[in-house]
Amino acid sequence: MASINRPEEKPGKGGSDGKEGSKRESADVKKVIKEIKEVVISQYANITSMSEDNLRPVADEMYAEKIISRGVNNKPTFNSIISEFESSLSCFSTLTKVEDHCKKFLSALERVGGAPAKKAAKLREEWVKAVKAKFGFELNI
Repeated sequence: MASINRPEEKPGKGGSDGKEGSKRESADVKKVIKEIKEVVISQYANITSMSEDNLRPVADEMYAEKIISRGVNNKPTFNSIISEFESSLSCFSTLTKVEDHCKKFLSALERVGGAPAKKAAKLREEWVKAVKAKFGFELNI
């Protein structure tokens, strides 16, 4: 009788086992992007509840990572930062590029420290959980 928790079914990082790797390779990138955006929507209140004191440092880090444009950096709002991040996601056709973009977004928040770093950790956790549940593999973020 086969064990329910076979080693090859344990969650791995980015396709470390054959089943997860196969799911990564066959994933519809547009659907993964849609799921990432849905998590951002579900976490919107959490993300935008940061103090206005964090806005300039967050915007500067996002600009340094090329997540936002100069125009958004000049007059940033949390809404405009998130909107520009989300609109950029649609430009990517590979899972690796989507993951890289998400990593840059999270890294920018982490570098600010404090509440933004905590928001990044929560967002990372929710993205990984949502993609794993829907597509059967973990994002490499």
